[in-house]
Amino acid sequence: MLSFEERVDLLRSYETDCYRICYFILNCEQLALTAAQHTLFQLLNDDNFFQQDDVYRALRTKYMSKKSALQTHCNHLTDNINDVERILVKQ
Repeated sequence: MLSFEERVDLLRSYETDCYRICYFILNCEQLALTAAQHTLFQLLNDDNFFQQDDVYRALRTKYMSKKSALQTHCNHLTDNINDVERILVKQ
């Protein structure tokens, strides 16, 4: 079992690819940062991720990055819709 520091060190090698995927999907630095942070946190807590080989970890990182980016996009849209609804209700 890897220590917390060893897990973080290993995740650093996937950090750039994770952010790039999120940014490609979201085309917004702040949203991409949010999605990438969520992805890396999820992977940090995934024991299975650290027991697998590099190929699996790269594929899992790509999958989780895409998933987090799409979730972040949906959350952002929902927040915007809620803001518009609040404005319309006030009028």
